[in-house]
Amino acid sequence: EKMFSKDLIIPAPSTGPIKVPAPPSMVKYFENIFSKINETILHGWFAFLPDGLENFVVAMIYPFIGKGWHLTLGIVFMLVVIFLPGGLVQGGQKIMGLFRRKKPESTKPNATEPAE
Repeated sequence: EKMFSKDLIIPAPSTGPIKVPAPPSMVKYFENIFSKINETILHGWFAFLPDGLENFVVAMIYPFIGKGWHLTLGIVFMLVVIFLPGGLVQGGQKIMGLFRRKKPESTKPNATEPAE
């Protein structure tokens, strides 16, 4: 029987961990996707590779999908917690900040400076 944690524990600075409900629909969505992928489907995806390389790639990927989709879900959550301590929203804001134009600093010619 599968057991799911309905809560995510998010570390928060100086306030202790915060318990937030995880969206069960997201967990079920990924379960449906990853659990349907089997070894035959993987061989179809990587059929363009030479046989030896195809078998190696399938052998490396297969433990993370199919029956092992829990491992993939755990790795994804660990990567989010490790590399995005502020969460997905803060990570998205940081990425958007990289692509936004920076406002040019205006130097006013009429600006007065204090005398020394």
